[in-house]
Amino acid sequence: MDVPFLAVIFIGLSIIGSSQGLIKNVKRDTYMSCGSDPAECTYKLSIGSKQTANIKKSKIFCSVGGSATVAVLIEVGKYTFLIRHTMGGRIRSIKSYKTSKAKDLKEEPDCSDMTTTTAAPSNVTTVPAWTSRYCISESGKPCILPYTDAAGTNRTTCEPNGYYYKCATKVDDSGVVAEYANCPIDGTCPLDGYATTTVGEIKGCLTVDSEQCVFPFKTACVTTKGQKCVFPFKWKGVSYDECTLVSASNGPWCATETKEGDELASNGAWGNCVMSVCAPPIAAEKEHTGCAEATAEGSEGMGWCATSVGEENLFSSWDYCMIPDCTDAGVGEVFTTGTTRSLDGDCGCDI
Repeated sequence: MDVPFLAVIFIGLSIIGSSQGLIKNVKRDTYMSCGSDPAECTYKLSIGSKQTANIKKSKIFCSVGGSATVAVLIEVGKYTFLIRHTMGGRIRSIKSYKTSKAKDLKEEPDCSDMTTTTAAPSNVTTVPAWTSRYCISESGKPCILPYTDAAGTNRTTCEPNGYYYKCATKVDDSGVVAEYANCPIDGTCPLDGYATTTVGEIKGCLTVDSEQCVFPFKTACVTTKGQKCVFPFKWKGVSYDECTLVSASNGPWCATETKEGDELASNGAWGNCVMSVCAPPIAAEKEHTGCAEATAEGSEGMGWCATSVGEENLFSSWDYCMIPDCTDAGVGEVFTTGTTRSLDGDCGCDI
């Protein structure tokens, strides 16, 4: 099957339980158009006993968001899945076919004429996927688990390195280690010969770009300068409980400080609203100790977190969470990409 797999495809198997089936992780390049650079996407498919993928439990994370819809083919053993989704991660449909009968299927866009790159051999393991998400080497780079060492051994834990342990932080197209770094021994990484880290010991969350989430963080309607909007406020005798375009020259604005009677405290006590968190109805200020639910079209089912905070712990920069329901205390009941624990709640943020 002539499918454009340009990225290194890393497939990890995680046995979650009979109710959730098999979690299959596939990382690959996905094109929105054949004439533009591809986006890096991770497909987390929840596959049942009848070789069907659960659309509600499956997740997709791409390096770019948006509502553009594509169709990709993912081959898993004897079956091939045709997945239609937005670049923001919203899955529109998943159909399964026997691979032997899927030769005529095409991706959308069909870029098969552009490349015939073949998927690299897969490393297969039953180690839960959290090991490659939350095990951070002493160099600051995430450990890549599993990987194949120079001797051809498939490593699912940090391997001995004298008095220390090490892991791959970079692999080639075949999953063979190209760069090593030492693993910490504080319980956040699985070490060869030791029991796997117990539930609750791994703290913190990472974004899809491997940045550390900052907890706690607060969400509220803020201005482009990071100041919190104050509602209600009055302008020219009219009271407003949301951002307004009245007298605006650069988009909706709000008051940042008021005086008695809800009038602006000074001529400069206002700012332009960040409408991704100021869309009406404006949600009350909220503190988060875990990833918040994304509500923008095309990002349903995804979580996001602050990567930096400003005054009063209000978020000042953000990114999508690698695991949508991650919290500061850990992920769900077990560390796995197949967790179904509910999100931290809808912050009302259109992110």
